[in-house]
Amino acid sequence: MAKSKRRRDPIPDEFPNWREAARFWDNHDTEDYAEYWHPIKEEIEFAEAPRLQVKLSSSVARELQVRAKKMKVSVEILVNRLLEETIDKEIEASGRVAEGRADYARKRYRKKSMRSATR
Repeated sequence: MAKSKRRRDPIPDEFPNWREAARFWDNHDTEDYAEYWHPIKEEIEFAEAPRLQVKLSSSVARELQVRAKKMKVSVEILVNRLLEETIDKEIEASGRVAEGRADYARKRYRKKSMRSATR
């Protein structure tokens, strides 16, 4: 079955910011731009994140599981977000600047999304 020829928007040469790039690809299918694909050879190294083991009360564990399911994220991601938010509030209240906190706008967007899902 042949793919129907439909009008498509051109890919911008450059996006003004990551949000505009995300908005573009949220609304467009990469399959429609297959002629731009090309093989690449890139090695990616992932640094292992530090792991902590923490004992939780059963009620806290249940609440985290319920919230994570509601937000469609893992409990691990939810706990990281909640801890980040708590630490950031304490940092902001103290007036210090957090070290190594790049992508401030992205972090704020993620927190805003999390807050609306937990209400």
